[in-house]
Amino acid sequence: VLNGDMLTFRYDGAAFIDDRTGSEWDHLGRATKGKLAGSQLTPVVSVNHFWFSWAAFRPDTLVYGSTERPVDTLRNQQTP
Repeated sequence: VLNGDMLTFRYDGAAFIDDRTGSEWDHLGRATKGKLAGSQLTPVVSVNHFWFSWAAFRPDTLVYGSTERPVDTLRNQQTP
């Protein structure tokens, strides 16, 4: 939300683009080009986890990648 307006974004392979104005945004939430250039999104608090600590408490977690089936990373084998 920026100035009361809900924005939606897409990634075009090089930049984040807001669908309403076509402005380009960087990964820090700053509009770098377009109608909203110079605007800043309000950061959202999130939590970063180290994989080893996440996996210790959530051993059922599957990591998806380029393989056809998810990999059970704790057992290092593909799941059925």
